[in-house]
Amino acid sequence: MIKTSLTLLSLISSALLTYAEKPLNFVLINIDDMGCRDLACFGSTFYETPHLDAFAQRALKCDQAYAACAVCSPSRASIMTGRYPTRLGITNFISYMEVSKKIKNGTPLNTQKGKFSQGSKKKLSCPLNVEELPLAEITIPEMLKPAGYISAHIGKWHLGHRGHFPQDQGFDVNFAGCGLGAPGSYFSPYSSKSRPTPAHLKLKEKGEYLTDRETEEAIDFISTNQNKPFFLYLSHYAVHSPNMGKPELVAKYKNKNATGPQKNAVYAAMVESVDQNFGKLFQHLENLNLLDRTVIIFTSDNGGQSATKQSPIRGKKGMPYEGGIRVPQLIYWPGLTKPGSTTDTPINHIDIFPTIAEAAGITPGHPIDGESLIPMLRDGTPLQREALFWHFPHYHASPPYTVVRSGNFKLIHYYEKGNSELYDLSKDPYEKSNISTQLPEKTQALKKLMHNHLNELDGQIPRPYQP
Repeated sequence: MIKTSLTLLSLISSALLTYAEKPLNFVLINIDDMGCRDLACFGSTFYETPHLDAFAQRALKCDQAYAACAVCSPSRASIMTGRYPTRLGITNFISYMEVSKKIKNGTPLNTQKGKFSQGSKKKLSCPLNVEELPLAEITIPEMLKPAGYISAHIGKWHLGHRGHFPQDQGFDVNFAGCGLGAPGSYFSPYSSKSRPTPAHLKLKEKGEYLTDRETEEAIDFISTNQNKPFFLYLSHYAVHSPNMGKPELVAKYKNKNATGPQKNAVYAAMVESVDQNFGKLFQHLENLNLLDRTVIIFTSDNGGQSATKQSPIRGKKGMPYEGGIRVPQLIYWPGLTKPGSTTDTPINHIDIFPTIAEAAGITPGHPIDGESLIPMLRDGTPLQREALFWHFPHYHASPPYTVVRSGNFKLIHYYEKGNSELYDLSKDPYEKSNISTQLPEKTQALKKLMHNHLNELDGQIPRPYQP
């Protein structure tokens, strides 16, 4: 489907100003449910990730990188658009089971903000989640297309069903991207009783491993398009459940002595498969002499799943604590990032879109919530925003909440009881001491920022449940 709008036309005109004689390529690798301490270079003593550890020595390690949400679909929507989930109305994961049931029964999907649940056993009625990324939104591949880029999506999409797949949102190539949030199996034919084989996945060898196959497709795309500017979005289904690893790797970790909180051998095998395949992809780029003009961003869509632990960092996927929203992130940018460097600047998924836009010489013609990281990467210029926000008006691993981080202070406001928690992350990185009553003025100042943000983006607030 071709999109036409003033916004897209403005992208076309600005793309003509692209300054690079040889435009940069962009490789964005997004792992599903990988925790902020799930790589050895980020603190794991059990999982083995030698390829990504070596890559960290050639890249910028982002010690305070954040997902746009503590669950997957909202973060993925923010990555693609540079806009907060709150603005999009995709504030929870899109349920494959629920949407499939609606489609089967001919029930319209919820495609706009402002609708609320009709019934609940909880204390609050929560806003209904928008169940597809609107086609009117401008995605990274749509932004890049006028500048001559070819784009591929490989792996998990989870931003809508038929009519809203990657090929409907600007991608030229789509492998395995559909409405599924997880495969039925990580071994071919990748299905189970409740989940079919992902759409747009052509089966090859029986029993092949999905992470290997995704990387094979990514390598083929790069080989085919090595003489064109390209955007590769390698969005692995791993390391999301179902927890399934290669038998030889599972056996290896079962025989390994675990000295810390991370000890799940199957999950460890999945992490190592991701690492091995990253090594294959990076080596392929090197073999084709593409590294000197290829930007590589490695990240995760949210905090770690239940099979892993981030201790002493508090929380996990779905929670407002650091373990739910912090992610491992590495940025390789030849000539811009210093090899082996680190940054503790808080950055967010919403920053990926504007960063790629500036690198491609494109000025978006519509509101973007993120900020280009190029000035920070170039010379350490501080980012201009006052705060970062996470709005999750749903029940999941925690009651509904909104989070504000401004400087080193982080406020978590819960809607069910109306209570707030305040942490100074510079002194209390593991969020052990709630200091909201000790610093009431700071608490109120951050709550004011929160209210202003939600008003600006038309954030939907949970309501008292009335049977």
